[in-house]
Amino acid sequence: MLAIPWFFRRLGVKYMLVAGMLAWVVRYVLFAFGNSGPLVWMLYLGILIHGICYDFFFVIGQIYVDRKALPHLRAAAQGLITFITYGMGMFLGAWLSGKVVDLYTNSLSSGQSHHNWRLIWLAPAFGAAIVLLLFSLAFQSDEGGWVSAQLFLQRGVSKPLISDFLCESGVSHSAFLIMNHSGLPHDQQACLRSIWLPGQDQNNLSGV
Repeated sequence: MLAIPWFFRRLGVKYMLVAGMLAWVVRYVLFAFGNSGPLVWMLYLGILIHGICYDFFFVIGQIYVDRKALPHLRAAAQGLITFITYGMGMFLGAWLSGKVVDLYTNSLSSGQSHHNWRLIWLAPAFGAAIVLLLFSLAFQSDEGGWVSAQLFLQRGVSKPLISDFLCESGVSHSAFLIMNHSGLPHDQQACLRSIWLPGQDQNNLSGV
């Protein structure tokens, strides 16, 4: 949790979410192949990376929604994502996990049940891997521009040069917000606005 700001500035939303999803895949694989004998360390490691799984996925998702939602819709947006993740998501997850456990459980002649825990844990690992792949291909974030602008500023690049670079290559909302509060001349701020707010009156955007 304490490391989130550091990673946020260097990775951006997309790659932090990717890291969180990848951590879920790794965690399930560790649980699938770990055991109470020589590979018990895999179980402990799977428990330890829960923080990355949770913070880099749920917390970053909430931060992203808060930054994307309009101010008057932020509370409703947070309520919606909470309902989807902790409500519908957990309900469907619990139902599907029960189906998976039943699928890989066999009744022995002694009357006891035998669980194939490896396949049980590999099922969510496979599902998380598919979601990770689809997310990586489909999700488009404007955080790259924000990170680029921050790196330019940290390396001493002049603000007008950063502005020209962003205007030539296309600027993101987040990058514009940084430059908008960095003392740029009005014409350069208008250039940045025109890229991500095309067709709007630039004279009425000073409060954006």
